[in-house]
Amino acid sequence: MAEMGLMGSLEKEKLPSGWLNKFIRFSAILLVIVFIAYFGLHYGYERVLERRIAEVEDNIIGLEKEIASSDREEVSVFYSQLINLRDLLEGHIYSSQVFQRLELITHPQVAFTNFDYDFKEERLKLDGYSASLSAISEQILAFQRTADFREIDISDIRQAAQGRINFSAEVFFNPRLVLDKI
Repeated sequence: MAEMGLMGSLEKEKLPSGWLNKFIRFSAILLVIVFIAYFGLHYGYERVLERRIAEVEDNIIGLEKEIASSDREEVSVFYSQLINLRDLLEGHIYSSQVFQRLELITHPQVAFTNFDYDFKEERLKLDGYSASLSAISEQILAFQRTADFREIDISDIRQAAQGRINFSAEVFFNPRLVLDKI
C-alpha cells in the first residue's frame, strides 16, 4: 500500500515542459547572431565602402586632370547662363495673355479703343464704346465672372455721336494672368 501512495503522488505532480529554457536559448542565439551581423557590417562592410569611396574620389580627380581648366570654366559659365535664363523665364511677363482674355470676354456690342497696361499696379485702363447701356452692364458682368480680373471701375459714361455710348474703365487683374504661361 505504501507503493500506491508513492505512485499517486508522482502522477499528480507535473513536470515543467521546458519552454522557458527553450525561449532563453533561442533569445541568446538570436542575440549572438545580431552581434555578429552588426560587427561584421560595421567593421567589414564599412571598410569596403570606404575603399570604394576613395576609388571614386581618385577617379574624379583623374577626370578633373583630363579636362582643361578653360573647358571647365566654359562649362561653369554656360551653367550660370542657363540658371539665369531659367530665372528670367520663370519671372517672364506674358502680357499678350491680357489681350487673349479680353478677346474671350468682350461683349459683341462693346469695342475698346484705347488700352493702357500697368503691371506694377496690376491695372488696365480701357476706353471704349457701346451701342447701349445694357451691353456695358453685361460687359461689366463678364469681367466680374472671370477669376482673372478682381475689380472693375467704370467711369466717364457719356453719350456720343451716332448713338454710341463712350466709357472709360479701370480693370484690376490677378498677376497670375500675365505670369503663368497658358
